[in-house]
Amino acid sequence: MKEVELKSKTKQLKKLAKDEVRQVDDYFNMMIELEKILEDCRLNVSLAKNQNGFALSTVGLVDNREMEPNNLVQVIPSEEGSSKFEIIEALTEEKEADSNLKQRKSEKEESPTKSKSPPNFRPFGLLEPRAAKIARQKATQALERICELASIQSTIFSIENQIKSIDDEVIESLGDDYDQFLKISSEKLDEKSLQDEIKNNIWMKSLN
Repeated sequence: MKEVELKSKTKQLKKLAKDEVRQVDDYFNMMIELEKILEDCRLNVSLAKNQNGFALSTVGLVDNREMEPNNLVQVIPSEEGSSKFEIIEALTEEKEADSNLKQRKSEKEESPTKSKSPPNFRPFGLLEPRAAKIARQKATQALERICELASIQSTIFSIENQIKSIDDEVIESLGDDYDQFLKISSEKLDEKSLQDEIKNNIWMKSLN
C-alpha cells in the first residue's frame, strides 16, 4: 500500500472513530432520557391505581378478547450496513376488511365509509383518570425512544465493522512495517531513538 493510500485510510479511521464516539454519546444520553420517561410512566400508573383503588384497577372482569398490536416496528436497511427502526400503525383485520370494502365501493360512492378503530386496552375503565392517560402517553414516547436507540446501536455496529475492515486491510498491506511497529511499541526507547524509528517506518509517519 502506497503512503498516500495509507494516509487516506488513516484519515478514514480517525473520522470513523469520531463518529463512533459521537454515536455512543448520543446513545447513553438517550438511555438516560428513556429511563426518565419510564420512571414517569411507572409513577403515573401507581397514581392511577391509587385513584381508582386497588380492587378496581386489578380485579375486574376478565377480558377474553385477543389483543392486537396498535403499532409495529419497521426495519429499514441502509447502504452503509446499518438499519433504521420506525414505528408504523398496525393494520388489523378490521381495518384491512374496511380498506378492501372502500376499494370496492370507490367507483360507486364518492364519500368513503368511516373506519372503525380497534378497541383500546383500558384496565382503569372507560373513564380512566388523568394519570392513566399520561402513563399511556409516556409509554408511547418510550417506544419511540427505544426505536431511536435501536437505530443508533445499529449505526455503531456498522461503524465498528467498517473500522475492522479498514484495520484488517491496512495491517495486511503493511506486513513487516506493522511487525516493526509492534516491536517498537513493546520496547522502551529514548526520545531520539523513537524519532529515528518513526522516520524509518512508513505507517508510523502517516499517523503524524
